[in-house]
Amino acid sequence: MIQPQESREVAGLLKFFAKQEYLEDFLRGKLYCNTPQHYRDSYSDGVSDDFDACVAYFNPNKRSHLPPIAQIDGKLLDLSEVESLMVFTEDDMHDAHLQCWCALEKCAPTPENLNLLSRDLSRLQQESGGLYVFLPSRNIEAYRQQVESHCSEGFISNFVQYTEDWTRRGMFGKRVRYAYQREYRFAFGRLPKGHVAHRVIEVGDLSELVEVCPPLVPLIQALFFLV
Repeated sequence: MIQPQESREVAGLLKFFAKQEYLEDFLRGKLYCNTPQHYRDSYSDGVSDDFDACVAYFNPNKRSHLPPIAQIDGKLLDLSEVESLMVFTEDDMHDAHLQCWCALEKCAPTPENLNLLSRDLSRLQQESGGLYVFLPSRNIEAYRQQVESHCSEGFISNFVQYTEDWTRRGMFGKRVRYAYQREYRFAFGRLPKGHVAHRVIEVGDLSELVEVCPPLVPLIQALFFLV
């Protein structure tokens, strides 16, 4: 499993919303958190990830199918009647309730990086909804402290890293195809693998910490001045 890296510099975090009511709930301090199983079972572009927080997940009701026979530790296993199967590493044996953001991270001021960031943000808007809030870097710690004061079981918050090495996948390690999401995650509590039910965490008014739908072009330009 990839260990989170906290030392990377960002201009801020973006969170996208599909509906105005979701955005308004967030401003009132209602954090709607799904589990990795929600993303494993989803069919929606930008949401679906069959292997979220696991090495592999097979669900015959979706797009994946189990082979009839598998070899594990030299033994042949009959999987013909298995309905679903999840594989995960011993370092990543629990799920969590997740809140997902896009990190506007410091990068070299090249045309290639500018075009890539613009393309990634455009895709995120199309997939996740055109509404968003921006949490500037100066307010990230205040946001974290406010959330922590309303969450007794604690949480981990950090960057997702992207890799094709299946042994390094987990809560903060995803496949490279999702790198455009530039994800920063808050993971609340410890849940059994496959837990489905979402959770709403109420943390109090957040409207003073975030900016609602600021123009993205100035945000991108400010990002390059961080270098």
